[in-house]
Amino acid sequence: MKFIQRKREQISRISMLNLIDVIFVLLLFFMLTTTFNKLTHFNVNLPQTTTEFEKDNNLPVELFYEINEKITLKIGEIEQILSIDALKNFISNLDENHKNSIKISADEGLEYKKIIDLISILKDANVNNVELNIRKN
Repeated sequence: MKFIQRKREQISRISMLNLIDVIFVLLLFFMLTTTFNKLTHFNVNLPQTTTEFEKDNNLPVELFYEINEKITLKIGEIEQILSIDALKNFISNLDENHKNSIKISADEGLEYKKIIDLISILKDANVNNVELNIRKN
């Protein structure tokens, strides 16, 4: 008696490793070729009015703290060079509208402690908002 050998049917499988590689390459492709909108624009027709609104007539208050520890206070177009002690008195006597927001521009070589001391002086004088200006690279 002769035995006939039959071939076993093999189940073909898809390799998951190759599938993961293909998905990763597709993901990379779409990430690199997609542009992202930073600002969303809406086309909206806004209603118009003839009503007058209050304008903010407050002059911006800016402090420039230089590397030689010279502090320049600028209110609108008026500039004054002050010491740290004179600044304490001057800020405490400022109008409440000017104390709403003060911008600080400090030299990058200035010690961190001196900038923090300046912010502390402003906060002790009840300045509501202190902004630090930086330069974008």
